[in-house]
Amino acid sequence: HTRRFNPLLAAQIMRKAMPVDFLNPYFPAGLGNAAIDRAGWATNATEAARWIAEADRQFSRAESLKPLDFGVMQGRLDLHLLQGNPEAALDLAREIARRYPANVDCQTEVGRLLLEMGRYQEALDALLKAWHRSGIMNDQQALRLIHKARRELLANPPTPAPLPPMQMTRPSPDP
Repeated sequence: HTRRFNPLLAAQIMRKAMPVDFLNPYFPAGLGNAAIDRAGWATNATEAARWIAEADRQFSRAESLKPLDFGVMQGRLDLHLLQGNPEAALDLAREIARRYPANVDCQTEVGRLLLEMGRYQEALDALLKAWHRSGIMNDQQALRLIHKARRELLANPPTPAPLPPMQMTRPSPDP
């Protein structure tokens, strides 16, 4: 018999513990993550919107306590994706990667988001950078994403920028 993560139970436990340690950003961040999980299981759009709003409220509280915390920032990134805001997620992923340059997963996440957004050349550049930075030549996740970016780039080559119109002028006659 295996146990599964229960976001409702986790939220109840965190709500009880929060008054004891109300300056700990991990309690509201945990509630935000639980709300994201609940939004994913919502049976209708109204219920999902309610859980998304709850997640936003909890992450705002966590950010007010510790705005540059990795876990809090990662939770906000997940919320941006759930809200259908990939540009905000990409901006935050780049900020996380900048703040945590040694974390290869953060670098890879930037490439993964770019790949999902159809920005294949940028994705390939970011993924190659992450792969080289990792020092692990058989990093399977990075290699899988690099190959996918290359396939997508070959299937969807970038369109070159249009050339400016040529100006046809007649040479002036010599006096």
